[in-house]
Amino acid sequence: MQKTEYQQAWGSLAETAKLQEEEAQKAAARSPDTLREDDVLAQESYSDLLEATLAAIKSCNDDEEMNCRRDLKTIWRLSDDKITSDLFKAFTNSKVKKTQQKHNSVDLREVEQLTYLKDGWLPKGDVALWFSPFGVGKTTTALAAMWSIATGQKFLDRSDPGKPGKCLFIATDSGVAPLKKSLDDLQIDPNHPYLTPGHPEQRIWFWGNASDQGHESWRADIRGVIRLEQFIRAEKIDANFIDSVKSVSSAAGWSHENNLASRAMLTYLREGICQPNGCSIVLLNHDGTKEETSSGAKSWAEDPSMVVSFSKALDQDGRQIGITAKFKKDRAAVINPCRSLTFNLNRETGILQLAPEVEVVGNCREAIIDVLWRAHQNGKPSLTRGSVVDECFARHGIPTKTVDNTLGSMFGERQVTRPHRGSYALAPKLIQQKEASYTGFYIEGSNKEETQSKTAIKQVPEAFPTAEIGNTVVPEGNMPGSRQMPVIPVLVTELLPTPASLPYEMEDSAENW
Repeated sequence: MQKTEYQQAWGSLAETAKLQEEEAQKAAARSPDTLREDDVLAQESYSDLLEATLAAIKSCNDDEEMNCRRDLKTIWRLSDDKITSDLFKAFTNSKVKKTQQKHNSVDLREVEQLTYLKDGWLPKGDVALWFSPFGVGKTTTALAAMWSIATGQKFLDRSDPGKPGKCLFIATDSGVAPLKKSLDDLQIDPNHPYLTPGHPEQRIWFWGNASDQGHESWRADIRGVIRLEQFIRAEKIDANFIDSVKSVSSAAGWSHENNLASRAMLTYLREGICQPNGCSIVLLNHDGTKEETSSGAKSWAEDPSMVVSFSKALDQDGRQIGITAKFKKDRAAVINPCRSLTFNLNRETGILQLAPEVEVVGNCREAIIDVLWRAHQNGKPSLTRGSVVDECFARHGIPTKTVDNTLGSMFGERQVTRPHRGSYALAPKLIQQKEASYTGFYIEGSNKEETQSKTAIKQVPEAFPTAEIGNTVVPEGNMPGSRQMPVIPVLVTELLPTPASLPYEMEDSAENW
């Protein structure tokens, strides 16, 4: 008698259930130590396989790399994105320097505060994300920022030019031909020494697909980031722009929408490249499906210390008249971390110019040092924030926002300290430099020989003019030379100007903070 399909299916299920029950009984009979040993062996074999894959990648052994990836997929049943994520984690752990734990808590005194490489635009030693819809102008803005870094010029709404630096621009999204068009719009000459490969004054490098020159598009895989880290360290690159997130990840064989792989990539960029080398990496990305969000995984907007959204500034007729930059996040900001500004490209000059209503935030480092040094000389080791603001405005005409922005930068760079809440003082190192310069000045002045002015040097005449002799008779009762002018009683304090009251003695009220 033949079994029905129902009976056959039921028999298969029963056999499967029986096998599962037998396996469960065997597992229950095993000791906890045996289970723990099996887990350790499995973990070790997986870690060893990851290390073997990394070793094959570093040695450029493609065959061995593919064999290792095949084993990772078949034995451990992992996806390509999971393999990429774990490889980045293992590679980051191998690159990040490990030190012995000193305390059971992090000592914040040894932690460097986040500051800017380019004031207000690029966080130093960290990652930034710039995103916009296609055709807004983020690539042109990035090239203009790169040029301002290389030339040491101010950029848009910040007047502090910063120190000149070196830049790398990776053009994987649009390619190098459109990149040259954007440089032409900015009137940047490709023959300039800063852009000329091999020139001793070169400060800007470009990576992109140029097969006639032997260059291929860069991709964000392990081999690519190894090359990137080595180049940044060798050439001492300060800022790196990567255009774009989607193109470099897809070229590497993993999706920028995968959160695990994206986070692992960002962690390595920050901990493996930015922090050890003190450089900035700016990732350019497209907008997402939701308004004012970036495409891809949430990690691209969550992990970077700065996120900027670019959109078209339109007139009443819907025509683009410029670009609006909105700062979604800026962890290095001292004032207004979510600022917004509008600018456009002047086609005649090739310069990005601000809209008339945008306020420029300056830098008043020297003014703050002058005010705090005067206070130190007058026996006031520190000043409240309000006193610094008032003095900078009274002596140098500097607005409050500029003072606050500069105080934050100087504190992050350890040029000023906060002896107590709401007060500032010069760092001991700056005080020593000031005292040494003043001591050197006085020593130089005391050792200097006195010189006469030109008007004091006269030739002795050959003949003296004849002088008329007046009455030489001394009045009776007085010896010659004994006549004196009468002394008029005058108070010395009346002859001296009244000293102005010292503003350092004034303290701010609580509402001014």
